[in-house]
Amino acid sequence: KFKEHNADYLSSSDISSRRNIVDAMNIAPHFGVIQTGIVLNKCLSYGINYDDWAHQIYTNKRWNKWLYRNTEDNKFLCINIAGHYHFATDEYKRIIHEINKHEDICETLVESLMEVIEHYENSF
Repeated sequence: KFKEHNADYLSSSDISSRRNIVDAMNIAPHFGVIQTGIVLNKCLSYGINYDDWAHQIYTNKRWNKWLYRNTEDNKFLCINIAGHYHFATDEYKRIIHEINKHEDICETLVESLMEVIEHYENSF
């Protein structure tokens, strides 16, 4: 079985061109960016402070493999790209707890992630 890494953000035609060649595609980083973006947007919508989580993400520098020529101007991009490495932290769990006071964030995330899954499923 052949698994393609870095299969994130492919168009329908790119996905279908891999039919009968690739058995699986890794799109987990795409999911991480979606989840991070949704959580950050919910924080902004509900006035939830995410500074500690953002600081942790930025100073950890897991974003460096994609943005090795980064400047401070790209800080928010760095946070969005590497947020998924910090979903298990206490800071993130606090944010999720706060968002859940306003809505079921798990339901929101699942709905958004299912759109990506369906895109790949319908194209493959």
